[in-house]
Amino acid sequence: MACFRHVQEKVRHVQEKVQEIHHKPVLPAVADGMLRAFGQVIFCNSPISGVGMLIALSYANPWLAVLATAGSLIATITAHLGKVSLPNGLAGYNGVLLGCGFAHFLDSDDWTWQPILATGLGAVTTVLLSVAMKAMSKVPIWTFPFNIALLCTLMYTTPLGKSEAADKSAYLDLKTISAAGPVGVAQVFVVNDWVSGVIVIISIAVYSPMLSASCLIGSVIGLATALAIEEVPSAISAGLCGYNSALTACAIYTFFAPTKESFLLILLSSALTQVLASSLAKAAAATFQIPVGTLPFCIAATLCYMLLGNVKGLRKPADTSNDEKACELDLECGHIAAAVVGTPIRPYCPGPDASSETKSFASSEHTSSRSYPGAAALFESKHAGSDEHPAAHRVVSDTPAATPAHSADINADVGDTSIVEVIQEHTPLGSRVHPSQDSFEL
Repeated sequence: MACFRHVQEKVRHVQEKVQEIHHKPVLPAVADGMLRAFGQVIFCNSPISGVGMLIALSYANPWLAVLATAGSLIATITAHLGKVSLPNGLAGYNGVLLGCGFAHFLDSDDWTWQPILATGLGAVTTVLLSVAMKAMSKVPIWTFPFNIALLCTLMYTTPLGKSEAADKSAYLDLKTISAAGPVGVAQVFVVNDWVSGVIVIISIAVYSPMLSASCLIGSVIGLATALAIEEVPSAISAGLCGYNSALTACAIYTFFAPTKESFLLILLSSALTQVLASSLAKAAAATFQIPVGTLPFCIAATLCYMLLGNVKGLRKPADTSNDEKACELDLECGHIAAAVVGTPIRPYCPGPDASSETKSFASSEHTSSRSYPGAAALFESKHAGSDEHPAAHRVVSDTPAATPAHSADINADVGDTSIVEVIQEHTPLGSRVHPSQDSFEL
């Protein structure tokens, strides 16, 4: 028994160290960003996962791994020198994919300087595109910069124009179909190898087991959808019918709160992503003689992201830090109400362990400085240093903690004038928001 406890303690210690490395850089900034970029291709903010994925690429194709490393390194250095706000490997993951794509699709010999030069120039371009697209929208930029750089280049070289027509009579046995799931994960990096796919899946699991499961589920659903719509067998066996769906599933797991609705969205969007991928692949090959890249994933992920907050059950993961900031501002808003009315009011601030219903009450029904952005400023300017209303200068610690059932109704009328009216009277017209409206994000 003592031996078992000792093993448990050792395992827990290793897990703590791994988590510390995940979130706290232990390498120089450029090296840390370069390795995290490999992981960020599949939403893993971890240099450990990045090392695992680099090993997977090196196992399948050393030349591809070299170009992927060059793309990541050059993009990371570019962002570092330009002081671009793309931390945690977000500057380099498009460069990783671009190196993988050029290694496979450019019509040049391995271990020559031309692909390295093309990868370097393309990596710099992806950083600039990332900054521009980040400023254009609040939607994540996904792998749009990679697709723009890769597909524009391949339109000039037309790699599919020199390839042989796909064999539609090929037979798919159970062994081939079983391997297609991991191969689909590996094809995110343009690698056709099931062993590399397994290494990538394990690397993701080191960062997040659930993210790893989502990735594999997405690839398998893409495979099943391809079989259902009778996709070309050679494309299925090569894993080309799984990687876009895998990325979409990972994106939903990363940006959505874990609910039954988000799980259903993973299943549905993975299937629809493959339908879109098959359609776009045929159109791109016939019209431009180029692959489709990860464009189907980008389109599907963008549409899914727009559902956040607009469909029941689809919401962002809880952010405790934002809740704490909101509560600090709520206290200030309670202070101004106390200063005006003369009665101390303690706003309801749910803790990190509060239920979702409780947090929903606090965010939607409770009038706070998020609904009245001028309230905090009014308190600072009108009542700071004043002795007229002592209650406005302290947190009422002896007041019993409020709950949704008996918290003070800050909208209640006091005398002939409600607190809401008093606050709005001193709030700039352009800043006023009706209490029933959603408040802006902090």
